Amino acid sequence: MNGIDKITSRISSEAKAEVDALMKMAQDKAAAVAAEYAQKAEAAYAAKLAAGKNEIEQQTQRSDRTASLEARRTILAAKQEMVGAAYDKAAALIAAMPEEHKVAFLAKLAVEAAENGVGEVLLSAADKASIGSKVVEAANALLAAKGTKAELKLGDAAEIAGGLILKNGNISANCTLESLLEMSRSKMDAIVAGILFN
Repeated sequence: MNGIDKITSRISSEAKAEVDALMKMAQDKAAAVAAEYAQKAEAAYAAKLAAGKNEIEQQTQRSDRTASLEARRTILAAKQEMVGAAYDKAAALIAAMPEEHKVAFLAKLAVEAAENGVGEVLLSAADKASIGSKVVEAANALLAAKGTKAELKLGDAAEIAGGLILKNGNISANCTLESLLEMSRSKMDAIVAGILFN
C-alpha cells in the first residue's frame, strides 16, 4: 500500500469513526429527547386522567346532592300533603259531629267571638236550618252565665263549610272551620306531623 492509500485509508477510517461518534451522539440525544417527551407525555396523561377522574367525582357528588335534595323535597311535599289531608279530615269530622256536640262547639265559638254579647250569628245554610236557633240559645245561656249581655241573634246563612261568622255592625269575626284550622296550623303542624310520621 503506498502512502496516499494509507493517508486515504486513515482519513476514511477517522471520518468513519467521527461519523460513528456523531451518529452515536445524535442517537443518544434523540433517545434523551424521546425519553424526556415520553416522560412529559406520561405526566400530561396522568394529569389529564387525574383531572378527568376529579371532574367525574365532582359531577357524581353534585348528582348525589341534587338527587338527595330532590328526594327530600318530594318527601316534604308528600308530608305536607298528608298534613293538609289530616286537617281536611278534621274539618269533615267537626262538620259531621253529633248535633249536641256541634251545638256546644258553635255556641262556644259564638261566645268567644262576641266580646260584648251582641251580634248576629251567621251559619252555613245546613247548620242554620238544622241547629241555628239551638246554637244562639246555647250561646246566650253561656253569656248570661258569665254575667255579660246575652243578645246574640241568628243571622242570614253564610257561604261557609262550617263554623260561624259573628257579625256586629260593620265588624265580622271569622270563626269558620277553614279559618280556625288555618290559624291553628302554626301551632299544630309539628304535632300533627309527629303523630303522622313517628
